[in-house]
Parts: sequence; structure tokens; C-alpha cells
Amino acid sequence: MKAVKITIKSAGVFKDPRISKTSDKMYDLNGVTSRYEKRSQEATPYIKVADGKLSVGHVANLLRVLCGERPVPQIRKVLFKGDSSFDQWAKEVRVISGISLEETMTSRKSIGGLTSSPPSQTATHYYLLDGEQVAVKGGLMHWDRFIRAVGKEMYQEFVKVMGQVSGKDVRSSFTCQQAMEFLNVHKEDSRVVCLLDLLKKPPYTSFYNLISNTKPESITFHVSNDLNKLLVCSGVEKIKKSDYILWVPATEAQMEQLSKGTGIATFHEGGVACIEDVEDWTEIVEAQSELTVEGELCTSQS
Repeated sequence: MKAVKITIKSAGVFKDPRISKTSDKMYDLNGVTSRYEKRSQEATPYIKVADGKLSVGHVANLLRVLCGERPVPQIRKVLFKGDSSFDQWAKEVRVISGISLEETMTSRKSIGGLTSSPPSQTATHYYLLDGEQVAVKGGLMHWDRFIRAVGKEMYQEFVKVMGQVSGKDVRSSFTCQQAMEFLNVHKEDSRVVCLLDLLKKPPYTSFYNLISNTKPESITFHVSNDLNKLLVCSGVEKIKKSDYILWVPATEAQMEQLSKGTGIATFHEGGVACIEDVEDWTEIVEAQSELTVEGELCTSQS
């Protein structure tokens, strides 16, 4: 058994909305909801976790992203459920908490598809294209998100070409981002050229630009196809920022999953998580740390 060391810096956690009286808004399948209604004094559900501890659900989502998978919202109403094995894995993670500071922060995540204009701030994610790291607006592309973007017919064509060029089972061998980067490497292959000809046409143009590394500054997945319809929060309130060290027990299969990701992910509000080291699992890890916790689901009546 290996111990994967993950450091988390400046991870922000919102206060209980009933206490903070936040102006934050939540976007999901139900539309737009204020996390705290001043008139009715009612609040949306909130997962309460003691200081210095991390919830199973949040750590499970971190592991999903580090493995190149899509995170699963904990409270908001969504359609995607995700692989439950990550929740069980997260229960075995050990946590060491560090310094905490409180600050006021503007939280604004992409809400493309729910607003009449693009959001003023968008996430950026880096792809390795033509041997260089290229910034792309729109965050991490997951297979489920890709299918929603291009539709099943184009997705099947994409996977078929990937399989022909790589000689591998695509979904078990590549994350969606790795597939884009692989096709970029092989963009002169006649089979990839034919695929790119199909992707030139709207609404697939962003993926053509990505794979061919054409006008990367124009690539955005935020304001098309309602890709971010299930996201998220915007507002201004005080949050507590903390540092953590995670020791993640990993089998060979889980190490293989982690190797498919980028080794870095965002965590909570403004936090950055990085895989820093891999060691053998020892009793010292358990003695110096605590397990993740389930967290208490609080409602407006709690």
C-alpha cells in the first residue's frame, strides 16, 4: 500500500448561511436560489464540518478530479451521480490540518447558459498542445461533459477515431483531456484530419481549435451548449481559509487512476491541491493524522 501526499493551500470554506446572512446565490436544475433569504430567514442546506476536518464528500470529489473524473455536487440538484467508489476511498484518507485565516472574498464561478451574458470571471485550464502548455477557458473537460457538448453521434465518431489511431480502448485508457492532447500529437494522421474536418463546423468549433491548436485564446467551453448549467455560486461573504496535508492510501489500481490526471486540482474556494510525494504507508501516518468525516447536513430548520 502506498501513501500519496497531497498538500492543500488556502482552501476557503463558507460559513453557515444562517449565520453569515450571505448574499451568495446557487445555480442548479431548480434555477437560481439564494443561499439565505432575508425576508423568510430560510437558508439552503449546508454541510457543517468542524474546524480542521474535511468531509468525505469534498475529499471524494478531489480524488475524482485528480483522477481525471468529474466531481459530484454535494447539495445542489443535478443529474450526474458519479462513481461511488471514490466516496469509499475518501473515507480512508488521513488529514493533517494547518493554519486558518478568515477573509472577505468575492465568489463567482461560471454560470454560462443561465445568464444573458458571459460571466465576468472564467476558469482556465492548461492543455499540452504542440509541446507547450496552452491556457484554455472553460476548466477541465470530462467525458460526460464532452458528450453533452457534441452529442452522442459526434462522440461516437470521436471515440472511433481515437481507438483507430491509438489501438486502445479509449475510455479505459484516456481521460477526455488526454484524448484531446493525443489527437493534437497525431493531428497530421489522415484519420484525425477527417475528424477535424467534421469538428470545424459549429457547434464543435471549439474542439477543432483545441485539437489543432488554432486560435487557443478563442477557445471557451463556458458560454456554449449550457455546459455549466449545473454550476454554482456567486456573491460576497467572509470565508475561512485553511491549509491541509492529506495522506491518501492507494493500491496499484488507484495509483494508475491518479497517473491519468494532472496532479493538481482546485479545492473549496480558491484552494489549490497538489500531489507532492508518494511513500510507503506506515503507522506514523495514522498516528499524526485524522480520518475524514461525514459532516452534518443542516437545513433551515436545524
